Amino acid sequence: MSTIPSRPDVQAYMVLRGEENAHSIALKMSEEMGEVAECVLKDWPEKLAHEIADVVICGLILAEKYDIDVSQAVTEKWLILQSRRGRVKNGIFVKEEDQK
Repeated sequence: MSTIPSRPDVQAYMVLRGEENAHSIALKMSEEMGEVAECVLKDWPEKLAHEIADVVICGLILAEKYDIDVSQAVTEKWLILQSRRGRVKNGIFVKEEDQK
């Protein structure tokens, strides 16, 4: 079993659930991010994986809606992040160009 749904699987899910409105999908993703934050803040690691999966699935649905190749986008972004320079300030990474 593949760990990440294929594009046809995501397309079939979208049809089945009527997930066509990008605004409602983005709002759902925001709601799921709130649940991720709740799991972290309340130290619920047993629920965290499922909430992260909900966020990823919302992202896959949005990507399909906008015809984005997720694998390519993640690869490109990962390369950018690996080359990014900056420092941690108050526990948060701040990009070099944002420190001015």
